[in-house]
Amino acid sequence: MKTRRGRVGAVDKPAELFHVVLRGCRGEPLVRDEEDRHKMIGSIESMLFWCGGRVFGCRCQSDRLDLLLEPARVSPGGMMRYVTGSYALYLNRARGRTGQGFRPPQVYLLQRAFRTEFVLWLHRPLAGAGWSADAAYVEPQRMPWVDAESVLEELG
Repeated sequence: MKTRRGRVGAVDKPAELFHVVLRGCRGEPLVRDEEDRHKMIGSIESMLFWCGGRVFGCRCQSDRLDLLLEPARVSPGGMMRYVTGSYALYLNRARGRTGQGFRPPQVYLLQRAFRTEFVLWLHRPLAGAGWSADAAYVEPQRMPWVDAESVLEELG
């Protein structure tokens, strides 16, 4: 029986799709305001510049970040360590604290056949909303790191 997702370790599988979940470990929100959101986006952009890869969708609620990621040169866990490291430095300065503040990223291998279904789930309306990559489809310059064109082609 095929499963939709299978949890994987820190393996490097080029050209595979991964659902990556990042959560805080102190019960604090990851993103509180527009400045935090801007810094989180900046961390993701930097990670893609240095590590390569593509993002097909993202959603950030106050307590978690979900990405649909296709890595190029670095494992998905390694890519998320880059994001958590740079974003944690900002959060520690902004909130006057020390330490990492994140749980280890959860990385799931996603079968390519489920990409469209997963992207639609990422953009489903949320109670308490948060932000998602919806803006990347309407204003591509706002989140240029989301590969919106291939997702829109697939959706028709």
